[in-house]
Amino acid sequence: MRLPGGLDGELVVPGGGLRAGAEAEQAVFCGGAETPCRVAVGDALASPAALDAPGFVPPAGLPRAPTMRGTVLRAVAPGRYRVGGLVDGDGVALQPVQVEVVEDAGTAGVAPWAALDRAAQAEAAEADPTPWLQPWPADADWPAELLGRRAAVRFDHALRTEAPAATLIDRFEALREANPRASLDSAQIAHVARAYRAAGRPARAVDVWRAGLGGAFLAEAGRVREVEEVAGLLPSLQGLRRVAQRYPALPAVEEALFHLPQRLDSMADGPLPDSVRRAGVTATDLRLMAAAWDRAYVALWPDSPRRGEAAFHLVRTLQSLDAHAEAARWADALARQLPQSAVLDGLLYLEGLSRLRLRQDERALALFRRVGTEDFPQPDGSTAPAASRDDARFALARLYEAKGDLDAARAAYEAAASTHDEAAAAAAALKTVTLKPEPYVQVADDAPLKLPVTLANVETVHLRAYRLDLRTVFLRDGGLDKVLQVNVSGVSPTWSGAVKVDADPFPRARPLALPLEQRGAYLVQLDAGGATAVALAVRSDLALNVADDGAALRVTVRVDGRRAAGVALRGVGSGEVEVATTDVRGVARLAGPKVLAYTDAGDVAFSPPLRVEDEAPRPSRRRPARPRKQKSNVEQRLEEQMQRNQGLYEQRFQFGNDAGIEAELL
Repeated sequence: MRLPGGLDGELVVPGGGLRAGAEAEQAVFCGGAETPCRVAVGDALASPAALDAPGFVPPAGLPRAPTMRGTVLRAVAPGRYRVGGLVDGDGVALQPVQVEVVEDAGTAGVAPWAALDRAAQAEAAEADPTPWLQPWPADADWPAELLGRRAAVRFDHALRTEAPAATLIDRFEALREANPRASLDSAQIAHVARAYRAAGRPARAVDVWRAGLGGAFLAEAGRVREVEEVAGLLPSLQGLRRVAQRYPALPAVEEALFHLPQRLDSMADGPLPDSVRRAGVTATDLRLMAAAWDRAYVALWPDSPRRGEAAFHLVRTLQSLDAHAEAARWADALARQLPQSAVLDGLLYLEGLSRLRLRQDERALALFRRVGTEDFPQPDGSTAPAASRDDARFALARLYEAKGDLDAARAAYEAAASTHDEAAAAAAALKTVTLKPEPYVQVADDAPLKLPVTLANVETVHLRAYRLDLRTVFLRDGGLDKVLQVNVSGVSPTWSGAVKVDADPFPRARPLALPLEQRGAYLVQLDAGGATAVALAVRSDLALNVADDGAALRVTVRVDGRRAAGVALRGVGSGEVEVATTDVRGVARLAGPKVLAYTDAGDVAFSPPLRVEDEAPRPSRRRPARPRKQKSNVEQRLEEQMQRNQGLYEQRFQFGNDAGIEAELL
């Protein structure tokens, strides 16, 4: 195989980019008496023989030379040589090879890969590469892996020699087909554009020019981004926007102007750099700037596929600034302009939130109903229930509740409960019945008897009152600890009735009148909304005061505030029932500790006071964990949008980006 010498004096040897086996496929075998290997001075001859085998002595005009691909014979003097004594790698003798060394051997015996290397060297040296490529005029003559490089050499040659427009266009389109990732700089793109214009294809010329300008913009944007390493992100973003405003409407310019407001917003969401704070710039300033840039973008790029995301970000930024009138106006206008956008439901939902803040409740209701019930465009082009449907239902439920339409609020909360923990809790709060009476109430004989009851989610309370003989209960049970558990089943109530209360979901205490005129004690049962409760109501003029003097209990009884003599007392808890009567002072001594006073008229009083264990669990002394705020779908979507676009920004506008544009983009 002939290895031609390069312009730099080094041999052209197989390098990267050649597939396995291609070198052998392209080898030109020679060396017979009739077909000697013809090489030029400076070339080399590669052979399957072991040229470094012991005992092999090459001719003086073909000395051995090492290369990175093994030992070769380097032609140093013209002449005809017979190379004998050759053996293969196993030591088996091979036939002698005839070699003819001349001053110029042309391309005879050169493999395509080697010819292409020499052609590239010639073009780099501003020499004509054509002679090295002529033996293989058609694409089919070349291995597929070499077509891209061949096309690049031919394109560069056409540019350098200012070939006719048709030739340059042909070479460019061949390059684009053979190597779509080939990078063209601004000057090369300009030549191609002028060629298309000269060939009578102005529209194609404009497309190529625009792509070239886009490459120039990306290169300048890459240099501006390097400012971040010195001055920080804010000057870099401001500088990039100024650069973008100098360029015509190009895809790369549009993309940059789309990303910049969101990059500003990401700065405002985090700790501000010291340089920004020292300059007096606040997070509010950054958001105001971001909103202004977003407004300019949605106004100037009406056909951009990114306009919906920019609108989404604009409205949310205005809301973060509490500019709800502006947020609602922009959301309404942009939703009308973007009826097929995948963010349409988000715009309507955000508008509803701002209408609420503006106390435009009816408009907010209509927006939330629409988002909660209709189908909306999806990213894949289909339609489906809105991604923010449950958020809208939750907002709708809160608005219903605020307006007092509790049935509608409950239904809306339940519809959103599967994805909203707070909605589930709110639905439960609107349904949970509270029925909690004071366990014990006592009034004087001439006072109205009213039982305080804490109520919620109750329309009507049903009551039943049973007269009790507290003396019997006291003596039978050893006190009144279980008086509220007395079984009255099968006993007719002294009085029963129903009280209309219409209690809303917010627990409040209300006095329920009990028409019980006779003195004595009454067990009152309450029933409402599936909940039950019980209380003890006493109508009596008796009052006890009990003091422990260390030896016994000193019991003082009063009637209507006056000391009462001759009142019967009973005491339990010391092992036997004690019987006593108050003296002229209204005083008696008992061991107790439980005491009951009563009169034949039905008055009763007792000590200690009635205690009722609360069925609700006692609150933990540990401070409860603060509930985690659940993100709305709109917040999640915006967060994902910001993260995705930040990655695209970093990928697209790289530090030190060059002006190259891939051929497939032209």
